Amino acid sequence: MAEQLQVADVLFDPEKDTDLTAEYERFRELTNELANRPEDIRMGSADFAKVVFFLDHYSRMNIWSEFFAIPPEKSDPKKQWRSIGESLVGKEPLDSKEKQKMDPSRFASTLQELVSMEPEALAARLLQIRENLKMDPTALFASQYAEAIKLRREVDPVLGLYEKLKASYQDQDYRTFNQTVAELRKVGKERAGDDAFTLEFEKTYNGFEPFYRSSIAYVLIFLIAGISWLASTYSTTLGRKGETASMLRNVAYILTAIVLLSHTFGLAGRMYIEGRPPVTNLYSSALFIGWGAVLLCFFTEKYLRLGVASAMGSLVGFGSLVIAHNLSLDSSLNPTGDTMEMMRAVLDSNFWLATHVVIITIGYSTTFLAGFLGIAYVCHKLVLSLFGRTTKYGPKLMGTEKNAQRILGAMIYGITCFSLFFSLVGTVLGGIWADQSWGRFWGWDAKENGALLIVIWNAILLHARWSGTAKIRGISSIAIFGNVVTAWSWFGTNMLGVGLHSYGFMDKAFNPLMYFILIQLIFIGIAYLPSFKSKPTIEASA
Repeated sequence: MAEQLQVADVLFDPEKDTDLTAEYERFRELTNELANRPEDIRMGSADFAKVVFFLDHYSRMNIWSEFFAIPPEKSDPKKQWRSIGESLVGKEPLDSKEKQKMDPSRFASTLQELVSMEPEALAARLLQIRENLKMDPTALFASQYAEAIKLRREVDPVLGLYEKLKASYQDQDYRTFNQTVAELRKVGKERAGDDAFTLEFEKTYNGFEPFYRSSIAYVLIFLIAGISWLASTYSTTLGRKGETASMLRNVAYILTAIVLLSHTFGLAGRMYIEGRPPVTNLYSSALFIGWGAVLLCFFTEKYLRLGVASAMGSLVGFGSLVIAHNLSLDSSLNPTGDTMEMMRAVLDSNFWLATHVVIITIGYSTTFLAGFLGIAYVCHKLVLSLFGRTTKYGPKLMGTEKNAQRILGAMIYGITCFSLFFSLVGTVLGGIWADQSWGRFWGWDAKENGALLIVIWNAILLHARWSGTAKIRGISSIAIFGNVVTAWSWFGTNMLGVGLHSYGFMDKAFNPLMYFILIQLIFIGIAYLPSFKSKPTIEASA
């Protein structure tokens, strides 16, 4: 292709050129000549074919570029950093595959018309095309090419600095290298302004790894809370006051406060760097769900210093961070490995992200927490069934049954009330957003149905408790199955890949989701074992 179009004289020649900026300058000479002679923009023109070749060549560079090295232009109101390809030819308005749908003759005539305009009039016309002709690939790609030919008349000097930096590194010229780095920092601060500080903060933030540190600390909190229960049982059996158990519960509570600060810093840091509310994609939703559960458990533990809330909060917090970590590695969701991805157009509304998305995610968080408290009840009953018949620990364990049932039942009830409120409000707000975005409040979309199922399931749990239809075992089982309902709404609907919410499609969650559902069903099955129906009798030792 390059030989046919005779572009070898423009391409970088290592024997003649000192760096790649020579190629960029020759490309700019081509575009400037075409800008001065718009009549050459026609099918069959050799000069036009050369320019199209390089425009496509530099556009392909953007597809694989993850390094946004060029600071924002002063005229850019969005202050966006750009890749090298974007600085030369701008960003493609549509996927490259859409070029197959272009009308070649209309493309050339439209481009000729645009390039013939004065720069100010052209800039205004490009905005109109991108706003009003979003489904017209011919007009959209013509607008990109017109911008590259007419409005981008010079090579960005930052490109020269990067080439100078590369050359000094290869020559081991440390003085020139350091001077060039200083120049790049100066240009970056001048053109990026506050963004330069944001970059420095992001570097520090990534080095701190708040979520990795928090996940390790959550495991430690869970272990301390668990040991406090063993210490409580042991000290009471020996007739002691349980001071060790109380001390361990206090340690777990204080550690929860410290780790919660770290988790909060992680969320707040992402908000500052992105300039967005805390929940923008599946990854950040996992972070926020864990944070919400830990926050609620922290305040619960303040008034009920039993270690239960600390243990359950740390368990949900750790689990959510593990899920978030795996989501960051899922190439179908995160092909670039960057969890702070560009916002999809359908979600580009900070108001609705801060209201509907945050509120309904709190509903997810509290429903999961109620479910894990239900699991705590089943585990407690299982321990009673296995060890409640021994004379050594039996009396103490049996003595905790009524108190545990009362506390866990009250916690499940209270948290489910929270969950119903946030789930209902979040779902209604989502309908209002859908009405503004798509022109209908409710369309039985998969994600909408998932949100409605959470509301209905929480209402079922509360009605079962109020009517006396279900006691603590039934309430716990309903809460545990709430984990299944919430997990399906959170991940299952995304696997379907259908509906207006299919932008979060993922294909690797099926097996983990099925394993999670199976585990929840096993816990429900354990709750209804025959041994759970009758209280164990304490057997005398031989």
